[in-house]
Amino acid sequence: MQQQSERATRVQASLLIAGQNLTITAPVVYRWADPVKGDQQQPVSAVPGITVNLANSMEYMRAGVPVERMVPVRIQSAYPHEAKVLVRLELPEGLKADSVERERVLPANGTDIVWFRVRGTVKEGQQQLVALAIHDGAMSTNSSYLIQYDHIAPMRLYGGSGMYLSAVNVRIPARARVGYIKGVGDTGYEALQQLDIPVEVIEPALLASMNLSRFTAIVVGPRAYEASEVLVKQNPRLLDFARAGGTLVVQYGAQNMNALPGITPYPLQWAPRAARVTMEQAPVTLLQSTHPLLTTPNKIGPADWTGWVQERATYMPSVIDRRYTPLLRMNDPDEPTNDGGLLVTSLGKGRYVYVTLALFRQWAAGVPGGARILANLVNSTPTPVAPKM
Repeated sequence: MQQQSERATRVQASLLIAGQNLTITAPVVYRWADPVKGDQQQPVSAVPGITVNLANSMEYMRAGVPVERMVPVRIQSAYPHEAKVLVRLELPEGLKADSVERERVLPANGTDIVWFRVRGTVKEGQQQLVALAIHDGAMSTNSSYLIQYDHIAPMRLYGGSGMYLSAVNVRIPARARVGYIKGVGDTGYEALQQLDIPVEVIEPALLASMNLSRFTAIVVGPRAYEASEVLVKQNPRLLDFARAGGTLVVQYGAQNMNALPGITPYPLQWAPRAARVTMEQAPVTLLQSTHPLLTTPNKIGPADWTGWVQERATYMPSVIDRRYTPLLRMNDPDEPTNDGGLLVTSLGKGRYVYVTLALFRQWAAGVPGGARILANLVNSTPTPVAPKM
């Protein structure tokens, strides 16, 4: 399932010039004149006749409990005529689809989405799901994606039609209903869906009029305040939600948080070069091992810090108001310790949680500890949410 990138199909020509052999390798491009942009070049790429793609390369799944999931399979034809295609799924042990195969007739250069309902129970660990497309007796497990923007040369990605399932032993909070404000490069909403935790996207523009009391927790994605001025303006509503009894979880912001007084309930300050822990294997010390965020509904232990990718935490505050309770301590080798990975404070009847852990990277990679920590973060406080706001 590893993808490879190619900008264009390349050709090689051998020339004989003045008795000397010369070999030239060059991309094949289609050139045309655009009335606005001028001379344009489109790389010509070779693609299989039928390609098959899955929506994601990695998804979480709860291990040891019955699951049900809709799996979309995108098939595309490069033929200049109709093509009859059979689509199948190869599933890990414990899962079954509602149909062995689906048949579709694609028009010339056509595409379609084929849906399978998958049910069953999987064991803990990394599993693999593969989509197959069969046309004229030939099987394809190839995927192809075109990346094309005005500011970069077009690039086609080639890969397999498989997806890893990270089957995690995770307990989900009872009666949870989460509102999610998406941040930058953020897959937290999708992770919650995959873990079967009820979740709804909240658009910042709707905060002024939305009834927030139906949520037990609201999560703000990484760098969301930097990406949305409306969210900054409506932040008092989120703090009021916590004061009324909800759990407000805010993922990391960059140094621009220094310029947003009042965005956090109590002061936090970031150095010009904000602290981070870049070593994925950096030791993590639990400062409050019995705190509910580290025990309920999942007890966070050493296994939850294994397999992390790229970094532990980023944009960690250097000055932390005493009203916050730090729960974790970590540092890179030869760097001072930092207690800003996970901070929590009581706020009215609820609580406010500030997280600089690089969870967005762990969710995209299917790291089990990332899923278990996420389930704990959105666990509601003992005090029920107050009536309608």
